[in-house]
Amino acid sequence: MTDDNRLEIESLLTQVVRPAQYAGGEWNSRNKDWLSVRTRLCLAFPDTYEIGMSNLGIQILYEIVNEMPDALCDRVFTPMPDMAQLLRDTNTPLFGLESRRPLGDFDAIGFSVPYELGATNVLETLGLAGIPLLAEDRSLDDPVVIGGGASFVNPEPLADFFDCIVIGEGEAILPDMLSTLSQFKNRDDEWRLGFLTEVASWEGIYVPQLYAPKYSADYSYQGLAPKRSDIPSSVKRIHVDINEYIRPLRPVVPSTETVFDRASVEIHRGCARGCRFCQAGFIDRPVRTRTPENIRKLAISEIENTGHRDLTLLSLSAADYRGIENVIEDVRSAMPDSNLQVSIPSTRVDAFNVSLAEALKQSRRGSLTFAPEAATERLREVIHKGVSDR
Repeated sequence: MTDDNRLEIESLLTQVVRPAQYAGGEWNSRNKDWLSVRTRLCLAFPDTYEIGMSNLGIQILYEIVNEMPDALCDRVFTPMPDMAQLLRDTNTPLFGLESRRPLGDFDAIGFSVPYELGATNVLETLGLAGIPLLAEDRSLDDPVVIGGGASFVNPEPLADFFDCIVIGEGEAILPDMLSTLSQFKNRDDEWRLGFLTEVASWEGIYVPQLYAPKYSADYSYQGLAPKRSDIPSSVKRIHVDINEYIRPLRPVVPSTETVFDRASVEIHRGCARGCRFCQAGFIDRPVRTRTPENIRKLAISEIENTGHRDLTLLSLSAADYRGIENVIEDVRSAMPDSNLQVSIPSTRVDAFNVSLAEALKQSRRGSLTFAPEAATERLREVIHKGVSDR
């Protein structure tokens, strides 16, 4: 493989409204040598740069893969309409930000789809890249298209477009998948099926083409059944210990304004509350808590390596973190910037207290967001919110 397939995109950048979204070269971005690795992944987020670069999951996976000595990870986001039309008019394939290589040159494209409205942008991204939309139409020369994210709690609506789907969290399994892909890639004319059959036996991996729907005598749908005896009859969701994955330590700093322009540290994954309307509270189970030491390590590293002056402690219910007030004070005391703003997402009114208010009051801005969720106590009980009028 040669390194002569880089696209010259400078002429395109002068014709779009927000060229910084496609230029790459951001602070902390990794541009590993294309020829020095065996496996090349492009992480795809099916929305615009300003939204995708605010996604913590993309930052975590990007850092984990680029730490692998024999793999590289690039990024791509769904272009704005002006760039999408320009790519079509000039017959230019969609490309990775770092390498500026067409997506078709990569060994794998990994889509993180956190919400269902991104589904159509998956197809837009594949179409702009010139990659066949349906998995069954892809050849040995096409990348393996991997799906993951919260939208795949039910993978069937998008199953036909993906070669394989990660059900659950990808920190542990994605590096193993890429290592296995490097062993199968171009080994023979059956490498693609061989790779998919191998990973289909793993916990948390769903390969749609290896399953078929089954129906009862009255043609009612009964579920999916494996086509082969060596394929599991069901796929179990996987989760990781977030204290084993202290990432991102050096997040990429966007070169243009994004939706959430700040450093973020995940302190909880999952939520014990079980509110009936909350998808994340169910699919992120069990609840896992990051230790105060690891929160401090992440916070210090992110602030030092990005220059951000805003830090958010992320959780579905941050006020439920035991000793959250001490964590906030500890993080703030470790920072040389006395004006650092530490904030938490919207919180339940019953979990908030004076001690937490005292810990947060030193931030430059004093706004707080509470989530009562419903107007009446009866309705809050129905949705399992458990917040009384008092």
